[in-house]
Amino acid sequence: MRSIKSDKSNERYKRSAFKSFRLCDNCIIFDLMAIISVFSTMEFFNKYYVIFFIFIFALFINLPFGYARSKSKRFSLRWFLFIHIPIPIIILLRLISHIEYKFIPIFILASLIGQIIGSKIEL
Repeated sequence: MRSIKSDKSNERYKRSAFKSFRLCDNCIIFDLMAIISVFSTMEFFNKYYVIFFIFIFALFINLPFGYARSKSKRFSLRWFLFIHIPIPIIILLRLISHIEYKFIPIFILASLIGQIIGSKIEL
């Protein structure tokens, strides 16, 4: 037997197709646990797509930081921050997607390539 409260909550919160957010009357509630559950149930080949996505993301997120690093004084605090600010974002993506430690050198390589290409950009 269903309770009236559960019927109201089912009407109030409707899940999207990807289950990444819940629609509430006039608000969108971000559901991080649904995204994590999608990544934790990855198939063997899907894992390599996620690794490729994180590689590309690490490369592109480091482009503007590499550009800004090249314009700052070497070994200053800003120079240090422009190198290290993107790293927690990449670590968070790797942890959410449950990618093993053995792929960390690939992401470091992508970050280095992004920093080098970003420093060569001239606007």
